[in-house]
Amino acid sequence: MRAFGGISGHAVDASKKRCGPVIAASGGPVAGSLVRLDVDKEAAVDPLLTACEAHTAGLESLARLSGEVVRAGSAVGVFTGLPFPPFNGIHIWRGEGDARTDIASLVAVGEKDGLAMTICAPVGAPQEASVERAAIELGFAVLGGPAPAMILTDLDVPPLPDGVTSVRAMTAADLAAPTRFSVEVFGMPREVAEAATDASTLTWDDLEWFTLWAGGEPVATAMLFLADDTANIFNVAVPAAHRRKGFGAAATWEAVRCGRERGAVRSTLVASVMGAPVYTRMGFETAGHVRTFVRV
Repeated sequence: MRAFGGISGHAVDASKKRCGPVIAASGGPVAGSLVRLDVDKEAAVDPLLTACEAHTAGLESLARLSGEVVRAGSAVGVFTGLPFPPFNGIHIWRGEGDARTDIASLVAVGEKDGLAMTICAPVGAPQEASVERAAIELGFAVLGGPAPAMILTDLDVPPLPDGVTSVRAMTAADLAAPTRFSVEVFGMPREVAEAATDASTLTWDDLEWFTLWAGGEPVATAMLFLADDTANIFNVAVPAAHRRKGFGAAATWEAVRCGRERGAVRSTLVASVMGAPVYTRMGFETAGHVRTFVRV
């Protein structure tokens, strides 16, 4: 895997992005087409599978930078090459057989580069027992409690709170807050955060970064990844000094809004313990839970 590297000064043509209107960091409004859709709330989808596979698709996007995606049977290994376990994950969302052989083959792929890794699978899935056996046999440990995989189909977005503006990332400078908050809130090593917010991501048509500003400073960030007609939301980050003020929900709503305007009929995310109550109040429903094993 080749090393990650930033692209300083890179800017993206606003006409290639379709989410708007927003405020650019330079101060003026950025034009963008506004698409209103009639959401089919009765679409026959498996909510848990949809949320989980959209989550994997979002992580696969990071692998474009220098990583690789490897499939083995019902398991998918997403290896970004970054030294941060959640960015090198083996996901088992489908299938009913014994997953141990598939998992072992993917762990071997990550071991070639000395990567810290995670293994993720839905709680209650047919393969849950074999996933757990494989994880323990391969030296992984359970990481916290199961995380709720959540889905939202009511995409009516409230306005931003008074005094809050939303900046959609258009230049490398707009990624400063997402980078800093990834370190402060998620505990990423600085070099990992810088790689994950590489300016080359600004050219990707299926990814958007947002920063909310209030009182002259950034207060929250969020990332949107579009997978078919599903908007998957990542990296909702609010520093401790700005929590309990509605900024996390507002940043999430901005990602929901953008996804809707770009054709998504649902939004999904995998929540943290801290974030789950916020998303529930917003109307997200828990489709199921994901158990994560980690080896560092």
